Amino acid sequence: MRTLLLLALTCLNLSAIPAGTTLTLVNDPIPGQPGKTYGVLDIEVSGPNVTTSNTQSTLSGTVDAAFDVDSGKTSELTLSNGMVTGTDFSASGTASVSFLTGPYILNATELAGTFETPAPPGIVTAATGEFDASQHRFTVNAGTVTGEALGQFIQVDYSPQNPFEGTGNGIGTVTLTPAGSSGIFDLFDVVVIVPNIVATDSIVVGSFVTTTVTVEATGSLKATGMLQVPKSEYLAWTLAENIPGADGCDDANHDGIPNAIAWGLGLGAFENAQPHVLRPANGGYEIQLPATGTAAAITVEGSDLMSAWLPIAANRLSTPANPLPPGSTGTISIGRVDGEFLRLSVSE
Repeated sequence: MRTLLLLALTCLNLSAIPAGTTLTLVNDPIPGQPGKTYGVLDIEVSGPNVTTSNTQSTLSGTVDAAFDVDSGKTSELTLSNGMVTGTDFSASGTASVSFLTGPYILNATELAGTFETPAPPGIVTAATGEFDASQHRFTVNAGTVTGEALGQFIQVDYSPQNPFEGTGNGIGTVTLTPAGSSGIFDLFDVVVIVPNIVATDSIVVGSFVTTTVTVEATGSLKATGMLQVPKSEYLAWTLAENIPGADGCDDANHDGIPNAIAWGLGLGAFENAQPHVLRPANGGYEIQLPATGTAAAITVEGSDLMSAWLPIAANRLSTPANPLPPGSTGTISIGRVDGEFLRLSVSE
């Protein structure tokens, strides 16, 4: 008897595939909220001894977004590397403490910051595209507020050590809309909405006699872009291995093992897969799986070459399981049957 190692690829439901893109903040009108616009922060300056002043700052910028996509839906949304700027704004009114009363004025300039998911990954309900908006944070960590109140000069410098930040509130949404395909990718139009961000900062005015001015910024952010998702887990692996779109039957490193088997075993395209495939042992056969675990379901199939290839009985494997589930590791022993040929099949 001899053992054949062949490749068989069968098309089953795909698991989630990691994908990422850069999104751009947009200033679209907010549906159902007349006069409200995404990316425009309403700024309210107030305090116990301060007349309220209202103004606005418009945000622009980009943010990287990572997804875990399965059948056009995502179970994750992680934001990072957000680079956001805000337009300058001014606020003025009257402040009074004890016997002191007079005008105040605040001017904010060169505001900039980040938009991110501080505790990744951000979780999304895949069926609806909804997520808890508080998972995502907006931070002003650059810029200056200057002004005057109660005869005192005011200056606050924002920095990573002295930020002005807030999170979303309520339910956000991420929408992936199919937009065709290109080569090995499916394309999706992406819309991410993080609603009801509230960021609050307090500025103490005065020295001998003081009062506190509260600056509160509220608004909702919308970011859009195009996402490319590999059409299969195997193709995503070829991208990561710098052999984009390579055929599963090809052999990138010429070790005699097809690319798809190397992928299924959880190996890199240029790792030697020979130690991890079927080989004679103890009167039967064994597979020594990588310590890091397999990446896909691996099926041991048998045939006498006169009939169809079929999965062998699970009780012939020491696990016993056939197919071996993703994440399998260790040594798998397989009982021998005379006149039978064996092969490995990977599914995606």
